[in-house]
Amino acid sequence: MLTIEYVSTCGSTNTLLASRADAPHATVIVAGEQTAGRGQRGNTWESEAGKNLTFSLLLRPKAIRASRQFELSMLVSLGIVEALADCGIEAWIKWPNDIYAGGDRKICGILIENSISGANIERSVAGIGLNVNQEVFRSDAPNPVSMKNITGREYALEPLLRSVCCKITGLLAAYESHPDAGELSERYRSRLWRGDGELYPFRDVSTGEEFHASLAGVGNDGVLSLLPAGGTGEDALRKYLFKEVEFLLK
Repeated sequence: MLTIEYVSTCGSTNTLLASRADAPHATVIVAGEQTAGRGQRGNTWESEAGKNLTFSLLLRPKAIRASRQFELSMLVSLGIVEALADCGIEAWIKWPNDIYAGGDRKICGILIENSISGANIERSVAGIGLNVNQEVFRSDAPNPVSMKNITGREYALEPLLRSVCCKITGLLAAYESHPDAGELSERYRSRLWRGDGELYPFRDVSTGEEFHASLAGVGNDGVLSLLPAGGTGEDALRKYLFKEVEFLLK
C-alpha cells in the first residue's frame, strides 16, 4: 500500500525522502514545486508548479543484490512506460532510464539513489519527474515534451501518481516473487529508444569522438553495447558505462 505525503515546496524530494531513515516500503513524497530538483549528470529538472509530477518513491527490495542494482532501474523504467501506455502514450526508455515519447523528446527523468548494506540494497529512492500538463518549456533543455503536448488532454495528477507508483511496486513484487533476469532484460531491451538496429550518432565522452552505431544491447549490469558503422561481430562492439557515452540528437 502506498503512503503518500504532499509538500507544497521543497528543495529535492529525493533528499527529503532519504532523510526519513525508517520510512516504509512504498512511501511517496510529492512536491508541488521543487526548488533544487536533480537529474542525471547533475542537471536540474524544469517543472512548472502544479502542472507536473515531481516525486520520490521509496523502495525496499528484498531479492535484488547490490551487484544487480540495474535490475531495479529496469523495473522503475518499465513501470513508467506501462503507466504511460495506459494513458495512450507510447513511450521508450533512453538508456539507462530516461523516458522518451512523441519522437525524440524527453517526457520523464529518473534519478535512482541506492543505499547499500553489505551485498544488498537496503533501500532505494527513485526520484521521478514526469511532464504532465505543462505546455511551454523555457529552460535550455533541448527536447522536453509533456503528456498534454502529445495528446492535447489535461490529466488529473493524483490518479496518475498512484498509477505510476503502483506499476513500479507491482513489477518489483512480481519480479521478487519469480525473479527471471533474462526475461526482465528482454522486456527492457524491447522498449529501448533507438533500439531498432538503425545507425545513430553518439559521442565518446572521454575522447570527444563522434561516431555512428546501432544499439546492440544492454547487459544485466547496465553496460551499453554499441556496434559501430561497418563493424561486425562481438569484437567490434564498443561498451560503455553510464556517463561514458552521449546519445546525440539528430
